[in-house]
Amino acid sequence: MYLWNTKALADDLIKNEVPEFDKFIYLVVPIVLASVANGVESDSDRSINLLLAVLYAVVVTVLIFKCFSTYSKNKNKGFIEAFICLSFPLFIKAGLISLGLALVAMLLGIILNSVVSILVLIAACAPMIWMYIRLNYWLSYVSKDEASTLVT
Repeated sequence: MYLWNTKALADDLIKNEVPEFDKFIYLVVPIVLASVANGVESDSDRSINLLLAVLYAVVVTVLIFKCFSTYSKNKNKGFIEAFICLSFPLFIKAGLISLGLALVAMLLGIILNSVVSILVLIAACAPMIWMYIRLNYWLSYVSKDEASTLVT
């Protein structure tokens, strides 16, 4: 099971070498972690939370559609499997980026209280956008013809 090495996971997906239990873990862990993260209450303004929720929903929908479009250009099956598995290591990386940005936002918020809402918005959305851009890249990699991707 890969926690960080997205390329190795993509290569294993191409070769159909990802065990079913690992696929299950790749599916369940991000859902559980996202649920926990969403359950944490924020002290920020409710209008900011609403803006973040709407922005998140729109961006995620557009980016998932882009990922599907990229993948389906080259391959007609296995999108969900590839999407779920490749999301796992990218989710970990995006979480670490988000944590770092949140810490910076908190530190700057102490100094510059008026810009904290903008920093929270950036800290919340930037890692997720990065994750889907990278996911689109890896889905494109996995969906290419096996002969061309296995040649080293």
